[in-house]
Amino acid sequence: MKYIFTDMDGTLLHSDKSLPKQLFPLLDELQKRDISFGIASGRQYYNLYDQFREYADHMLFIAENGAVMFEGKQCIYHNEIAYDMLDEPVQRIRELDHAWCVLCGIQNAYVENDNVEFLENCRMYYRNLQLVDDVMEAAKHDTICKISIYDAIDSETHTKANLSGHVDQYHMVTSGKHWVDLTNPNVNKGTALAYLKQLKNIDPQDIMAFGDFMNDYEMLLECTESYAPSNAHPDILKLARYHTASNDEDGVIQAIKNRFQIKLKDD
Repeated sequence: MKYIFTDMDGTLLHSDKSLPKQLFPLLDELQKRDISFGIASGRQYYNLYDQFREYADHMLFIAENGAVMFEGKQCIYHNEIAYDMLDEPVQRIRELDHAWCVLCGIQNAYVENDNVEFLENCRMYYRNLQLVDDVMEAAKHDTICKISIYDAIDSETHTKANLSGHVDQYHMVTSGKHWVDLTNPNVNKGTALAYLKQLKNIDPQDIMAFGDFMNDYEMLLECTESYAPSNAHPDILKLARYHTASNDEDGVIQAIKNRFQIKLKDD
């Protein structure tokens, strides 16, 4: 086992968005064993880098639900949405009540609505965030790889239901109770991991992965040791080969320690 990838929200992070206390001592131990620890998240790369700053230069980050991948500070993969493909979904989202879009670029994320709830939620996931007059104009100056929609009501029953049939040219996935993501077809955490496997000649048996929601589905298929925390979506619990404790019970940490027989100072 050479690589570990974990989702963040609902998997590694506690419900209050805090990191497990034993995470960084565990990373030190994994480094000693030459095991790579990586993140696969719908979050922006810069947000992820900040949370792992002392370790980030030696980590892999699958960001934006697989549309962007960095090794340390180097972008090693991205999947751009053509500019002329952005207009229709943006217009559709503008017509929705209680839902707002984020255009996710390699440099920044762009929003055009100053709703307080919306901005508070965006800032949790996007460090490089710009409030602009028109996201379509901002998109001309960046490489857009994902469209995210924040839905104040419910992502599954409101935004996804309203967009179905109108954005069939995209891969659409719910990444949380209030978030829906649009990427190019066949772009997800799994295809990003498949690209990495080919790039570095990694065998599926060398990968351990953790995820809790439907945006983790394809990633879990790409590895031999797939894990779901007990709080995961029912379809993810069915898919994962192994189950572990919930995110609030440090399920990822427990599973890694058990798998590699690691004992830390405060155990």
